[in-house]
Amino acid sequence: MSPDTPLSGVRIWLSGSVPSDADTAERDRLEHFTKTFTSAAFREGASIVHGCHPTLMRPLLAAASEYREATRRKAPLVLMASAWHRAPNGGLAGVDYETLRRESELASAKNLIEQLCYHLGEIV
Repeated sequence: MSPDTPLSGVRIWLSGSVPSDADTAERDRLEHFTKTFTSAAFREGASIVHGCHPTLMRPLLAAASEYREATRRKAPLVLMASAWHRAPNGGLAGVDYETLRRESELASAKNLIEQLCYHLGEIV
């Protein structure tokens, strides 16, 4: 990612999940879309922010892993989740902590709100 990429610095908040009643074909389409969209966003300089819904973790982390392998840099994937949902080993959404740490930035709502307030202060 270079500073002159079309979406450099843009954060895309990706909110969603695969419906529990989705059939296999629908689940595959949604996972494929998520991975393709995320990969394109990374390539164009954007970061993805997601709330760790278990049904989308696999395609998000797959896109992040491919980005890291291709660029030798951690993907700009920010995963937001309450500590309430963390597993005893520190993992989230069925993914172990080490994988989450390697492929994404883990953020809490408190940290993101502090960043937002800081940037709003710069604008005002």
